[in-house]
Amino acid sequence: MSYSKITRTFTIAFLFAFAFALIALALLVWNKINIPASTPVEVKGLKGDAYEKNIEVVSHSAAVIDTPEPREKLLEDEAIRIGLQYLSSRGYVDPEQRDVYRNYDIATLSALGDDGDLIALSVLGEIYSGTDKWAQGLEIWQKASMFGAVNTGMALAGWHSGQSRVYAELDAELSRQALIEGLGWLEFVELRGGSPSLQSERKRILSESQTVLSSEVLKAGRERGIAIYEGLSLRRKEHGLAPFDNTIPEDAKPFLKMVSESKL
Repeated sequence: MSYSKITRTFTIAFLFAFAFALIALALLVWNKINIPASTPVEVKGLKGDAYEKNIEVVSHSAAVIDTPEPREKLLEDEAIRIGLQYLSSRGYVDPEQRDVYRNYDIATLSALGDDGDLIALSVLGEIYSGTDKWAQGLEIWQKASMFGAVNTGMALAGWHSGQSRVYAELDAELSRQALIEGLGWLEFVELRGGSPSLQSERKRILSESQTVLSSEVLKAGRERGIAIYEGLSLRRKEHGLAPFDNTIPEDAKPFLKMVSESKL
């Protein structure tokens, strides 16, 4: 093959590689800005090595939290492991585990979910979300919250506040009631010990709800949150479960602080 042909071949190969790289970059950006507004949070790194340099927490509000580089020293692997374990107990799902569960049929997922498997409930909620069975998806998220998840409480807050905005131009009272329900779920998460993205999500919802926001709505939202908490506590009792444990392990707090202060 002549030198000119070799040069032309390499040039064409380079142009194709460059084009594919641009397409991949565009898809990555598109996916990050188009995460569904009512998808519970997932956490990478709940299995395997305790520390991954780029641990990501993807929230239903489309925020991506990359573990920051601490100014002095990276957290110890054990502190990160404990933090991730705590988040896992609150419903934050390892994507690799969820991929395995996606191979199960709905009957199997439902049976596991009835036993309190938060990963199964996450996959079930994903199946129903964005379909005409959205009401079943909301029930799944409520069940997960009853079993201890707080990320589904965040998802429910986002869903109801979104409905409030939908109703804003159609029915002021429906918009108001939907916002109260959304604020109620935020209050429930607060009572459960919080979530890394709780404050930023509260700020977002309040800033987008100015047309129906008032001191009375805020008060009603707090009262609704207490009612949700008490209602789910009663359901736990009926299932023979212990009362909610709202404590945060001291060893998990450094990691949770690092996550919450990153990019939200």
